[in-house]
Amino acid sequence: MKIYIIVPYRPTSRGGLSSVPGKLQQLPDGKWLDSQGNIHEDRRGQDEMIRTIRFINKNSHYRHQIVMVVDSDVFPDPNYYLKEADNISILQSKYVHNGPLSNLAVSRLMAAYQHGINNIASHEWICYAYISDLICPRGWDRPIIDAINKLGHKYVYVPMFTEVRGGMADKVYVGAQATPKMIWEDLRKLCSYSLTMPEPASRFFTEADMDNFIRISDQYPRSDIIIEKPGDRKFGYYGVMFMQAKYAKEAFKFQTTGTAFDIAFDNRLYTDCGLMKAVVTRSYVFHPFCEFRY
Repeated sequence: MKIYIIVPYRPTSRGGLSSVPGKLQQLPDGKWLDSQGNIHEDRRGQDEMIRTIRFINKNSHYRHQIVMVVDSDVFPDPNYYLKEADNISILQSKYVHNGPLSNLAVSRLMAAYQHGINNIASHEWICYAYISDLICPRGWDRPIIDAINKLGHKYVYVPMFTEVRGGMADKVYVGAQATPKMIWEDLRKLCSYSLTMPEPASRFFTEADMDNFIRISDQYPRSDIIIEKPGDRKFGYYGVMFMQAKYAKEAFKFQTTGTAFDIAFDNRLYTDCGLMKAVVTRSYVFHPFCEFRY
C-alpha cells in the first residue's frame, strides 16, 4: 500500500519553523544561495530533507511517495533530491505572506500542508504533518498499514510520536535508563499524547538507541490499537496522521490568526469528518531535541 507522505521543507530550518529569510536558490552541491549572495548550509552541514528521504526509504516496509513542499521563495535543484530516489515529488507553494512577521513561519507551514493535500487525489492515502526533522525506525509503517487494512477508511491513524529529550519542565533525565513503566506511565504524566525517550548521556542518539527504546517500550502490556476521538489527545498525537486525502481536504482551514492550526485540524477530523483516531502503539516516529548521528 502506497502512502503519499507530505513533508514541508524550509532549508536551514528545524522542522520548517525557522530559517534564513527571503529567497533561497539551491546550488548543485546542495548549499543555498540567498538574495544577498550569501551561501548557507543546513544545520551541521546535514541536509534535513535528504535525511528524511533516506530514512523513509530505508526503514519503510512499503514503498511510499514522498511529497516535498517548499515555500514560494525557495527554489530547490530537483536533481539534488531526485538522485536519492525516484519516489520524490517536489511541489512549490504559491503562498506569499503579507501578514505580521510573528505569524510568518506558521503561515508558511500551513500553506505548505494545504498545497500538498490539494495536489493529491481525494481517494489516495496521505501521511499529513510528517515534519522534516522526524526520524522513522525500521518497519514503522507496517503496523499502520495493518491497522488500515483491519479498520478501514473511517479512521485517522497515528504512530507513537516519541520525543528524544533530556528533560521537561523541572525534570531532568539525561542518561536515565528507560523502563517500560517509565515510558508508558511516569513520563506520560508530563505529556500524555507522546512518548519520551531519555536523551543518552553521550548527548546524541543513534538508530541502535531507537531500536533499544522500542524493545523496552514493547514490553509494556497494552492494546496494539487504542481508539479515541481526534481532539482528545490522550494517547494520539496531532501530527504524522494517516488518512484518505478527502478528509484532510475537508478538515483543513487556513488560519489568519493564532498558531494552533494543527490542533484545530485534529479537532475537525472528528467534528467535521466524523473520523475516530486509531493510535497504533507498535508504530513509532522519533522527534529529536538533541543530535542524531547516523
